[in-house]
Amino acid sequence: MNAPSSSTAGVINTGGGASRLRCWLAAAAVLVTALVAAGSRADDAPIHRQHAAHAHGIGRLNLALEDQALYVELHSPAANVFGFEHAPSSDGEREKLRTAVETLEQGDRLFRFAEAAECRMSRVTLDSSLIDAAEADANSLYKGPEEDARDPDEGHHHDADHADITAEYRFACARPEHIDQLTVGLFEAFAGTERITVQYIIGGQQGAAALTPANPVLRF
Repeated sequence: MNAPSSSTAGVINTGGGASRLRCWLAAAAVLVTALVAAGSRADDAPIHRQHAAHAHGIGRLNLALEDQALYVELHSPAANVFGFEHAPSSDGEREKLRTAVETLEQGDRLFRFAEAAECRMSRVTLDSSLIDAAEADANSLYKGPEEDARDPDEGHHHDADHADITAEYRFACARPEHIDQLTVGLFEAFAGTERITVQYIIGGQQGAAALTPANPVLRF
C-alpha cells in the first residue's frame, strides 16, 4: 500500500517503470558481480551484499536509465528513516513518520544529478508497513459503530521485529547523455543512514559502489 494521501498528495504510482528497473538489474547482476570481483573500482561493493539481510544503518539503491527516463529504487530498514520499526503509537512518532514521508517525496533534493542533465522527478511511490499502519489508524477514526466489533489488532498484523521502507522514483532527464554523477542526500536527510550500496545501469555502463556520509557522490 502506498503512503497515506493525507501527507503524500504528490505520490503517484510508477506503473511498469519499477518492474522494468528490477528486470534490468536482475539481468545485469552477473555482469556487475564480475566487474566488482575484478576490482575495477576501489569503492565497489559486491552485489551479494546488496541483497543481504535487514541491517540497521545500511540502505540499498538501484538505478537504471531508459532513454530519458531514470528510475531510482531505494530499500532501507525503517529505523534508518523513521527512527523506529513499529507502528507509530504516539503523536511524536506519527509526526516523525509524517515528516520522513514528506522528505522522501522530495526526490530532487535526495538525488541530485549533474545540472547539465536537466533531471527532474516526475513520479514517486512509497511502501512500508509502518505507513500502512499509520493509514489504518487514521481510517479507524472514521469507522462506523458497526465496525467497532472488528479485531482490535486488525491493521497492525504487519507489525514485526523488523520493518522496511521502499521508495521508487522516476526522473525525466532532458539531456541524459550528461548524467555523469549523482549526489545522494539521504545521509543529510536521515541521520540513521550510515552506508548505501548502489547498483546501476547508466549510459551503457553497469556497476556497483558503496556510499557513506563522507563520500556521498557516485560517478558513472
